[in-house]
Amino acid sequence: MKPYCLIVNPSAGRGKSNAMAGRIEQSLQRLEICWKRWNTTQAGDAEEMARKLQPEAYSRIVVVGGDGTLNEVVRGLTRPAPPIAVFPAGTGNDVARMLGISSEEHALKTAIHGVARKIDLGLVSGEAFINIFSFGFDAAVATQANEWKNRLPGWLLYPAALVKMVFYFKCPQVTLRITGEEGVKEIGPEKVLLLAVCNGSHYGGGMNINPQADPFDGEMELCVVRAMPWWKILALFPTVYKGTHLQFREVSLEKVTAVSFQADREMLMNRDGETWHEKQGAISLIHEGLTVMCPDD
Repeated sequence: MKPYCLIVNPSAGRGKSNAMAGRIEQSLQRLEICWKRWNTTQAGDAEEMARKLQPEAYSRIVVVGGDGTLNEVVRGLTRPAPPIAVFPAGTGNDVARMLGISSEEHALKTAIHGVARKIDLGLVSGEAFINIFSFGFDAAVATQANEWKNRLPGWLLYPAALVKMVFYFKCPQVTLRITGEEGVKEIGPEKVLLLAVCNGSHYGGGMNINPQADPFDGEMELCVVRAMPWWKILALFPTVYKGTHLQFREVSLEKVTAVSFQADREMLMNRDGETWHEKQGAISLIHEGLTVMCPDD
């Protein structure tokens, strides 16, 4: 049997990833499964490591880290590639949730005895994402929370950042071109609070932005939250965690295969937890573009 390739971000999950990787190695040794391990030291390392791999030499690519580490590996891999096994060792672990992986023990069982399945893969301006691409209010809140992480307790970070951004965030004017079940249509320009193109259901560590998620169906979901008054934003966001936000008239969700957008100014973009600034972009879909290990239960 070909060895497993372990790509580990030791600092993910405040060190949880490094301890988890050690336990994985012990389990592989007991099962007499060979492996080779690489540790990242900085952002971009996982992508570079994946790019240098000879995929045909391995039976699994095991990623131990957060969604950002996983995204880097996917961007760097040459395809076709062996199945990717996901271990939830980051902060949000939304891709593991998307695949139905509930714990470290479940991830190990899935990596070794699970089923290799092909899931859809998103592209934004040519760069891959597995779960979510978004921009707007959510990215602004996450950035503010990250800036305060050494000044406030963890439980207070997101609520405090949310309250601040309610009063500071300015909605951009956005024009959309959408390809979906009804063909091609244009929307806007209109003020947008948040836009998310979803392959999975959750992001941000638990927000159920896309209750209709199916990463196997050859389509993505476009969620648009239009501008609303501050008091309504405060009422909206608790419902996003429950997946009941579609009750608001400013929220729409529809199936798409491609989206392009143009904003009136640069915004903070989010691709599976990685951020950058941009004012325009194009999102497309590669049906069955990625092979992952899924639970066989």
